[in-house]
Amino acid sequence: MTYKRTIRCSYCGGVGHNKSSCPDYKAYIERLRSDYGDEHWRVARYDRSKAKRANAAKHRSCSYCGSTDHNRRSCQALKDGMAAYEAKNATYRRSFLRAMIRTGFGPGAMIERTMWGGGTEVHVVTSLNWTSVRFWTNGEHHFEVRKPSLVGLTLHPWQVSDVRLPRLKDGVINQEYERNSRVLVRAPEENIMRMIPAGWLDGAGDTKAIFSNKRSPFHSIKYAPLDLSGWVDEVPGS
Repeated sequence: MTYKRTIRCSYCGGVGHNKSSCPDYKAYIERLRSDYGDEHWRVARYDRSKAKRANAAKHRSCSYCGSTDHNRRSCQALKDGMAAYEAKNATYRRSFLRAMIRTGFGPGAMIERTMWGGGTEVHVVTSLNWTSVRFWTNGEHHFEVRKPSLVGLTLHPWQVSDVRLPRLKDGVINQEYERNSRVLVRAPEENIMRMIPAGWLDGAGDTKAIFSNKRSPFHSIKYAPLDLSGWVDEVPGS
């Protein structure tokens, strides 16, 4: 449950406005102005604050597109950008899902990994960070894997490994490059399908957070237009 913050005036105690927009406080200031002139310290402070707000409003612009006609909340370009982002994300995620099902590489799979020190180890794919699967994070390590004896235990980070979806060729794992990701036991398709979060296949989930993050490449188009064509549309080889 979310709660909306109630605005309360510090001058009159009324709700729905603050001191700067309070009609009672404005009337009080005008009485002081009439009795003592514009130099009275309360009147002067009120005028400075009013001028500051007017100047800020005059120079305010949308932080997404830079327009002075609206703010970020009502920006149509932002709404269009988020919709385009989710559409491309949906295409990529469906490709990612298709790759998991075709190769059996998903939560519940048992894989054989070639370790850095030599030799091989069997690991279980225990989870997938579904939210992090995005067209612009292609190739990142989204899966968690553990040794079978450690499944279900609370572990230190060094006891858990993160792996990426193996590189594919014609819908199957490309063993020329992925010798350390051989699937021994496939993840059942029905199990994978049951795990899909609501809205994931539509490309949604964290769109608002991504566009709000000032470090994100999608935060603003003030200096460069939104161009999604440079990102992958699907998992290569899927």
